[in-house]
Amino acid sequence: YTVEFRLKTKNGHYKWISGKGKSYYDDLTGKPVRAVGIHVDIDERKQFENRISENAAFLNTVFEAITQPFAVINTHDFSIAMANSSYGGIEAIGKTCYSVSGCPEKPCQGPFDPCPLPKVKATGKPVSVEHAHVLENGEKKIYQIHAYPVFNEKKEVVQIIEYMVDMTEEKKMSEKIRESENN
Repeated sequence: YTVEFRLKTKNGHYKWISGKGKSYYDDLTGKPVRAVGIHVDIDERKQFENRISENAAFLNTVFEAITQPFAVINTHDFSIAMANSSYGGIEAIGKTCYSVSGCPEKPCQGPFDPCPLPKVKATGKPVSVEHAHVLENGEKKIYQIHAYPVFNEKKEVVQIIEYMVDMTEEKKMSEKIRESENN
């Protein structure tokens, strides 16, 4: 057997303990003849696991507090490693960023749909681009995409942090102002 449990110490505090054991049986009768086991103090490991869990919950809370679409994207295959709800949340994880943003078959490209990932990967510097997305309902949105590099220990860009600001209404207002100035 293997079991983890809390044990009250002499001073009244609790510690996490891992118990492992095995029973040996008589071949003829099938009755137990001996049991061997060990208890190991795993309190530090459990405290560390708890801190990791708390940090993960905090990171998720921070991610969700960002109201703009926000994601971490793997540079080798454009797959989404993390995403807040505005970017598609857990359903977006593992999908490509371009399939989530309306380019189902290949990375976004062209003058109206520039992809910031290749430039961030090549330069190792942050990049901002304006990008037109067509939503599933056919609505066109214009986003300012900001992308930042995430480096590994070899100083290679392995992920980007990407967030998008919806500029659609601002662009429409600018166009109306331009039109009114020309009339």
